[in-house]
Amino acid sequence: MTVTPARRSSRTTLEASLLFGVPMNWMTRWPGDHPVFVDRAEGARFWDVDGNAFVDFCLGDTGGMAGHAPKESLEAIAEQAARGITLMLPTEDATWVGREMARRFGVPYWQFCLTATDANRFAIRWARQITGRSKIVVHDWNYHGSVDETFATLDDDGNVIEREGNLGKPVPLAETTRVVEINDLEGSSERSPNATSRCASSSRPSRTSGSCCPIPDTTTRSASSAPDTRPCC
Repeated sequence: MTVTPARRSSRTTLEASLLFGVPMNWMTRWPGDHPVFVDRAEGARFWDVDGNAFVDFCLGDTGGMAGHAPKESLEAIAEQAARGITLMLPTEDATWVGREMARRFGVPYWQFCLTATDANRFAIRWARQITGRSKIVVHDWNYHGSVDETFATLDDDGNVIEREGNLGKPVPLAETTRVVEINDLEGSSERSPNATSRCASSSRPSRTSGSCCPIPDTTTRSASSAPDTRPCC
């Protein structure tokens, strides 16, 4: 794809104020030698600053799973924005959503957060408090936001090490994390070595970063069958 004047101008403008010229540095890792600068999006497509149309398989990492800019959402957001949207206090809508989540998923109590990282962090803290254990189990190279404990992988000898590029880790990852391959049910179970130190298993029943790809149900059932280690996120 050619770097056009419009895209070059956008990149130059961003580089003047944003680290690496993008809002979040992982955006530099998309294929190609430059990021695609988006102009607008609708439904399952978006258009760049040069007018090229793309089919969007990421959909905002599920934030736009129902499509970009659906009419019903736009109307509801506009209506609520006119009444205030940043209150830091409970509302009737929050109460309704809590009841609806309980009805749909069978879990009686809910808390809201802003990001997947927040949700993972909350779940890990609860798991540590309840179990009295310290370590979590993660699948190798799964993504769980920016939770420190999850930036772990295995070396050639099977030892837990930090991933390349992991900056400013608070402690060595081997102190907080066990890493298993996604289909290693034995390694995920309570029968594996050091299992008694685990408080939770951080897993993803569906991969969502490039469309929705469910993991086989037998895998998730087997991984959650251990009595004291449950998937938390």
